[in-house]
Amino acid sequence: MAIRSSELTSSLIPTGVSFFNPNSGALTEFGLRWVKRLFFIAACGPALQVLVGGILGQLGAEPVDAVTRITGVWTLNFLMLTLAVAPLRHYLGWFWPLRLRRMLGLFTFFYASLHLATYLVFEQ
Repeated sequence: MAIRSSELTSSLIPTGVSFFNPNSGALTEFGLRWVKRLFFIAACGPALQVLVGGILGQLGAEPVDAVTRITGVWTLNFLMLTLAVAPLRHYLGWFWPLRLRRMLGLFTFFYASLHLATYLVFEQ
């Protein structure tokens, strides 16, 4: 028995609940919860890439350099996203990214800590 997409969607999203407020276009609390969940899963992707690449031996000839480079690049990416929250609010009037700023900052710290630990443990 195949599951239709309408059945799957109806089981995930209750009826009468929307992601955006129809009057203001802002994210509702329900929509913000889903955005946070999706962002958390996406932000864990680079760490999983490093972990799986290390287990399967797909990090190249210099795996320590690859881990240091990947964590450093993602630290800078998350730092730029974190710093972009205030201009998004000011110029575009989006207030919902303010609710993600703490999570962005914590992921920035996480990847910066991994980058520094990799450098101190393996390069020094």
